Amino acid sequence: MRVRSPLVLRPAASIALALAFSSFSSLGCTINATSLDFGSINPLIAGDATSTSTITVTCTALTSYSIALSAGGGGSFVERVMRSGANTLYYQLYSDVANTTIWGDGTGGSTVFAGSASGAGTTSNVYGRVPHQQSAFAGTYADSIVVTVTY
Repeated sequence: MRVRSPLVLRPAASIALALAFSSFSSLGCTINATSLDFGSINPLIAGDATSTSTITVTCTALTSYSIALSAGGGGSFVERVMRSGANTLYYQLYSDVANTTIWGDGTGGSTVFAGSASGAGTTSNVYGRVPHQQSAFAGTYADSIVVTVTY
């Protein structure tokens, strides 16, 4: 079974970014996620913006599952793209704290997360990173990511 839930990147102010998750329940499994907020970004100060969120899958019976994240509006896992009008800001989502494994749908150099859940559930971290972009313009940047849980 495939369960899809929208994941929306929303900024709070000037180059501020947040990743909002929602929860979904289907056939004995519940999916919950916390928000991912990058905060404000100053393009004049070198350094990446990072943040962490969690996705928790809980099933009434032991169930194996996989979690895939879409490429978003940019259509590529090479660099995910948020937009503010005509302006763009690149970001990426990873399944590891070292930011080496791109979390996607298994195509374009990305991987899916695989796990199993029963009772208390299993929590997976989503690691987000916005690399330093000196040419970034102030604005409200957004992108939409679709989370697909298959079990």
